[in-house]
Parts: sequence; C-alpha cells; structure tokens
Amino acid sequence: MFVISQLLWILLSPAWGMLMDRMGRKPVVMIGLLFTLSWIGYLFLAHRNYTYLLPIIALAAGGTLAPAFWDGTNQIMLSPTPEHNRLSFVA
Repeated sequence: MFVISQLLWILLSPAWGMLMDRMGRKPVVMIGLLFTLSWIGYLFLAHRNYTYLLPIIALAAGGTLAPAFWDGTNQIMLSPTPEHNRLSFVA
C-alpha cells in the first residue's frame, strides 16, 4: 500500500505545486485536508474486502490528497522565512 501511495504522490506533487502557484497555498492545503475523510474507509474493512479496500484507501488518502496537505504545509512554513540564507534559517 505504501508503494501505491508514494508512486501517486510522486506523480501528483508537481500538479499540486502548480495549483499552489495559481490558487495560493492555503486553499490547496484546505483541499488536501480532505485526505482525512478517507480514513472512514478503515471502518469498512473486513476479512473479505481488505484486498480491494486498502488499495483504494491508499490511492485516495496517501496518493491523491495527502501531497496537497503535506507539501502545502511545508511551503506555508517556508513563506515567512527570509530569502537570504533560507537554508540556514530553516536548519
């Protein structure tokens, strides 16, 4: 499941980044927060359907919406840092 979500994360991160440039970081982070709704899917796991439901949850939560949240929050954190010596400021 981790491989599925991380592969989709790599593929969709640039798209979320372009959306952050157009819409702003905060709206994209709010959209990304919807990834927590996919946790409801874990309530429906059973021994008969987990082989189908777990990949769907991994695609929805970890791969599609989570990059918007996690990458967006990192970008929001970096916004107020000074341009000069940003790396040393964050460290």
